Amino acid sequence: MKTSFHLPRNTRPAAHRAQHGAAVVELAIVLVLMSLLSAGIFEFSRAFWYYNALDKATRDAARYVSALPATDLSTSSNVTAITTNAKTLVMTAVNGSNVSPALTSSNVSVSWDCTPPCAGITKPTWVQVSITGYNITIGSTLPLIGMGSGTVTLQPFTQMRYMN
Repeated sequence: MKTSFHLPRNTRPAAHRAQHGAAVVELAIVLVLMSLLSAGIFEFSRAFWYYNALDKATRDAARYVSALPATDLSTSSNVTAITTNAKTLVMTAVNGSNVSPALTSSNVSVSWDCTPPCAGITKPTWVQVSITGYNITIGSTLPLIGMGSGTVTLQPFTQMRYMN
């Protein structure tokens, strides 16, 4: 017959009783640190995603404008229509990426090295499409206790050689 001997709970050594809640405290500290780290990674990734969507949209619009024939830049009405089309192209691409807040046409600008129609020059040398004043709030997606949020302005642009 096998007998086992266990000490009653209240007679365990004092060192063992002192360690009783240590695992819970360590878990709480690690969870807080891991939550902060995860939130930081998430917010940085979101900002990078937004910047990437804005940058790709400016690149597409600059490519569209730079590939147009120089004759399309011969009148002010054509230049206005091209500028509007480029802004619409940027807004459609960016807002299709589900960025928040939505991009507006006032945030998009299209410029050339000369103001088309360029006097005495057959075509511009380069075209630039830029986004200005687009603000995102860091820390708003995953609000943390005691952590504030900050505003970051994203201003990507693409300058491309005029091809035609």
